Amino acid sequence: MKFSATENIKTTRAEADVLQLLQEQFQRVSSSVDVNGSKVRAKMIAASFGSANRSDTTTISVKQKEGGFIITADTDYQPSGFMWFLLLVLMFSTGIGFFVPIFFYYQNKQSVVDAIATILRNVKNELE
Repeated sequence: MKFSATENIKTTRAEADVLQLLQEQFQRVSSSVDVNGSKVRAKMIAASFGSANRSDTTTISVKQKEGGFIITADTDYQPSGFMWFLLLVLMFSTGIGFFVPIFFYYQNKQSVVDAIATILRNVKNELE
């Protein structure tokens, strides 16, 4: 499952400042953050109890435009191997228990979406 978020930021600050701020913000909620050129890559955003059911990687790109930047966060959100294992075990052992990992999978997706939107909004507020 893939999803994307975009924020248009009007600022006179340098691209390096924007990347540094993005890195700092994503480090607060991610298990790992790497910066490579004009991109930031964050993994396992907003991890919680149900996060064993999913794997996510978000690539944040910064593109300069007249008067500021466009920040795009592209997220690849997938079920983990553990989720498939748990799904199969619960399907054959309980009948309806397999709904539990599916519930956590979709609940965590919304947590990731909300965390990314909050970070982009915070970065915009700080830079403008």
